[in-house]
Amino acid sequence: MALVVSLAGEFKFYPFHNNFRVSLASAAFFFCLLWNRHIHTLIFGIIIALTVPLFRIAADVFIYDQLHFSQAFHVNYSVFFYYLTYTLLFYLFRIHLFEHRPFVMGILAILAEVAASIVELWFRSPVTVEDFTVPEINELVLIAIFRSFCVIGFFTLMKHREQQLAEKQKQQQYEQMLMLISHLYEESIQLKKTQQDAERITRDSYALYQRLKDEASLPDGEQLARSALQIAGQIHEIKKDNQRIYAGIHNIISSESVTEFMPIQELGDVVVKSNQKYAQMLGKTIDLQLITVGTHPLYPVNTILSLLNNLVSNAVESIAASGIITISAHRDGDSLQLEVHDNGPGISPKIHEALFEPGFTTKYDKSGNSSTGIGLYYVRELAGSLQGEVSFRSCNSGETGTTFILRLPIDNLISKSKG
Repeated sequence: MALVVSLAGEFKFYPFHNNFRVSLASAAFFFCLLWNRHIHTLIFGIIIALTVPLFRIAADVFIYDQLHFSQAFHVNYSVFFYYLTYTLLFYLFRIHLFEHRPFVMGILAILAEVAASIVELWFRSPVTVEDFTVPEINELVLIAIFRSFCVIGFFTLMKHREQQLAEKQKQQQYEQMLMLISHLYEESIQLKKTQQDAERITRDSYALYQRLKDEASLPDGEQLARSALQIAGQIHEIKKDNQRIYAGIHNIISSESVTEFMPIQELGDVVVKSNQKYAQMLGKTIDLQLITVGTHPLYPVNTILSLLNNLVSNAVESIAASGIITISAHRDGDSLQLEVHDNGPGISPKIHEALFEPGFTTKYDKSGNSSTGIGLYYVRELAGSLQGEVSFRSCNSGETGTTFILRLPIDNLISKSKG
C-alpha cells in the first residue's frame, strides 16, 4: 500500500505556483486508511508518512536527476507532516466508523485534508502561508471535496460489491447445507427401515430358535437351535449399531440451524441450482425450469428436497447430452402435486412394473458398477408414509420423454414433519 500511495503521488499538478503538489496520493492514502483492516491506523499512517517523502526524494535525485539530496530533502520533507496530520485527524475523528454515513465521513475527510494541507504549507515556508489568499483556500477546499467524495463513492461501491459476494457465498453455503441435510434425511429414512427389518428378522430368528428347541425329534435340533439363537443375537447387535448411527444422523440434522419450512419457490430454486451443477459435472447442457402455481403454505424442507432431488437427478441422468427438465408445483385442493418432466428417451414398457422395486436400476457407471436402485423405491415409500402417491407416464419414442407425478396431502406433509 505504501508503494501504491507513493506511485499515485507522481500523478500531480501544482496549484499555487510553488513546490506544493496536489496528486492522487492523498486519495489513494484515504482509500487505504478506509480499507485497511490489519494494521493499526497510527502505525499505518506513520509508515506512509515516512515512505512517501523518501520515495519522492529518491525519485528527484536518482530518477529525474534534477536535484541534489539536500535540495530534494528541503522540497519534500514537509509532506511527512501532511500525512502525519491526516493520520492523526483520521484517527481522532474515527472516520472509519462512519462508513454507513458517507456524508459525515466526507465532511470529516475534507476537514482532515484541508488541515493537513495547511500544516504542510506552513512547514514549507512561512511566506507561503502569509501569501495564502481566500481563492487559494477555496481551491484547496474544492480539491478536498472532489478527492474525498470520489474516494468515498468508490469505497462504498467496493463495500457493496464485497457485501454482495459475501451474501452470495453465504447463500451458496446455505443451499449446500440444505442439500446435505436432505441427503442425510433420506439416509436416515432408509436406515430406519433397515432397523425395522433387523427387528423383524431378530424376532423371526428367535421364533425359529424356540421352534427348533421344542422339536426334540429333529436331527441336530439342539445345534440348529443354538445357531438360530446366535444369528438372532448377531442381528440384534446390527440393530443396536443402526440405532446408534440413526441417533447420530438425527442429532446432526436437528443441530444444524437451517429453516425447517420454506416456500415452494425457494425449495424449487435450490433443487434447480444443485441439479444444474450436477448436469455440468456430467458434461450435459440441461435447461431446468421451475413453475409454481397457486397459493402454498410453507413446506418441510427435508421431505420436499429429498423427493424432488431424487426425481430431478434421475431426469438429469436420463438425458444423453442436452435437454429440458421442467419442475412444476401446484396446489390441487388439499393436495400438493409435484411434476418432474424431462424430454429424454423415455422408459421402456418392459420395465414399468419393476421401476419402483428396491434394487432395480438401469444406471451403471463407467466401470460397469450398478447404482443402488433405491431412489424411486424411497420416493414411493416416503410418499406412501404421507398417504400420498407417485405415478409416471412415459413414451419411449424419444419425443415426449417422462413425467413423474407426486400427489401429497398437505396436512399430512406438514403435520408429520412437525411431529
